[in-house]
Amino acid sequence: MAPMRWLGLILALLVASPASAQQLKYDIAKGGGQWKFTAVWKDGEGTRHKARFTLPAGPIKEDLQEPLFWAFQKLAKVKAKDINTHDYGKGASCKAQVEGGQLSYSCRGKTEEKREAAMATTRRLLEEREAKWLKNHGMKKHQDGSIGVDWAQHVVDYADDLAPVVAGLGGATPDPRDFAAKALSFVQSIPYEKRGKKPDLFRRPLSLLGRNKGDCDSKTVLYLALLHQAYPELGLGVVVIRKHAFAAIAFEAESGDTKVKVDGERWVGVEPVGPAQAPIGKIGRKSRRALRFRRYFVTRAT
Repeated sequence: MAPMRWLGLILALLVASPASAQQLKYDIAKGGGQWKFTAVWKDGEGTRHKARFTLPAGPIKEDLQEPLFWAFQKLAKVKAKDINTHDYGKGASCKAQVEGGQLSYSCRGKTEEKREAAMATTRRLLEEREAKWLKNHGMKKHQDGSIGVDWAQHVVDYADDLAPVVAGLGGATPDPRDFAAKALSFVQSIPYEKRGKKPDLFRRPLSLLGRNKGDCDSKTVLYLALLHQAYPELGLGVVVIRKHAFAAIAFEAESGDTKVKVDGERWVGVEPVGPAQAPIGKIGRKSRRALRFRRYFVTRAT
């Protein structure tokens, strides 16, 4: 290949490849019951940004104490205790045990009717305990049957807590897409947190800011919570694919935007994870492939 053709190919690749996020500074001054943040970063076009905001220390510390992954064996043990301590009435009993994190149980009755009644009671106890436990831990059973983080609820719950961050980013703009772009570059510039051997790692928004790191779904929730605070009526969703999550926003699509089907509408896909400074409407190859083959689901926040 001629040298000029090589040069042309290299330039094309450089233009096609998104710039990496550059977090230039991230300082936290702690004292007086507050944490004062100063963040400096460059967006994909090389523009330098700066944001200052102050958050109360208490909620951040509470978030930092939340587990980053969910030990489901704890839920199994709580369920077993519920079964073993429940009074099934005269002539019936149920026993449960947990081995290898898995719950198993059996019921006995003087008659088949009593045994069936005890089994029905046990199923109700398990459903009630699971629903309560998941809610208390910010989790839910998703539409694909999996159990995981209740991303949508976190987006709504944390919006008010993040009002100082929205203000530090300059506040809501007349065109929501302008604020969304700045907030996106801020979130993308936050260092990625590797999961290691923990497949269900999730860092809540204040914990993410306090530690200056987060993975894909953690950063997506932070990003969408910022948007929800700035634009409460804007449609927002978390798009979940295999081992990844990104955002969908009810923007009017522009030329070249990747669109995500949400409840019959077509929203715009956004990748908050970084470090690539992918602009609004541009998502990764893995994400595009999942959309093309419909291997995804969307948890709608608003």
